[in-house]
Amino acid sequence: MNTLSQSDTVDVSSHRSTWWEFVRFALVGCLNVLVSSLIFYLVYRHLQPGRVLLENTGYAGKELQHILNSAGVASIDALLSSIVAYLGGMANSFILNRTWTFRVEDYSHRQLWRFIILNLAGLTIGTASMFLFVDSMNGPYLIVWSATITFTTILNYLGNKFWTFAR
Repeated sequence: MNTLSQSDTVDVSSHRSTWWEFVRFALVGCLNVLVSSLIFYLVYRHLQPGRVLLENTGYAGKELQHILNSAGVASIDALLSSIVAYLGGMANSFILNRTWTFRVEDYSHRQLWRFIILNLAGLTIGTASMFLFVDSMNGPYLIVWSATITFTTILNYLGNKFWTFAR
């Protein structure tokens, strides 16, 4: 006769809960791509942050513009728009993962700093991997990109679950 004990039922429920938690984490990640893309488009297309920054920083802006032009760089709009978009995606991710994915009701600055550190670590690992394995070693970019995204997603999930939003 096969009967489940109370601890077996909790175990199955716990695994199912963790699975759905990871699914919610992945959905937040997909939404972040949309949020970041929209922010990037709006900032790049309508605000031209590089031009605004360089024109409004006086002598330093003129010198930086001269250096950029000498290096063959026409604009830093994409660079600055990308930074703003990444930060917007991070803010969206922090709020949704805290409230929906991990269902943490209390807020602390410690959570925010841990979240920032974890995301910067993921960004660093991803960027370094692409540079090392694709740019330096001529590896297949789609395979490296896929492996990097998979690794950093799992790393971010585990880091957020057990460090950033640990109860």
